[in-house]
Amino acid sequence: MLLVIGHGNDAAGIVIDGLPRRMAFMPESQIVPPALSAAAATAVVATYTQGSDAWFEFNYAQLLEQVVS
Repeated sequence: MLLVIGHGNDAAGIVIDGLPRRMAFMPESQIVPPALSAAAATAVVATYTQGSDAWFEFNYAQLLEQVVS
């Protein structure tokens, strides 16, 4: 499956293995993000933990701008 973000020339696809699902996080589950690439770090809005997993909230427009530049 391919998740497409954006429109037209500003679109990008991410290969996924299932349908996206909505996640809800409690404010106390927010953490400082681990070390990320410069492109990813500038686009991270927030990072949360749930169990042993870290979940990143991205500004996708910012992420795509960093990756294309």
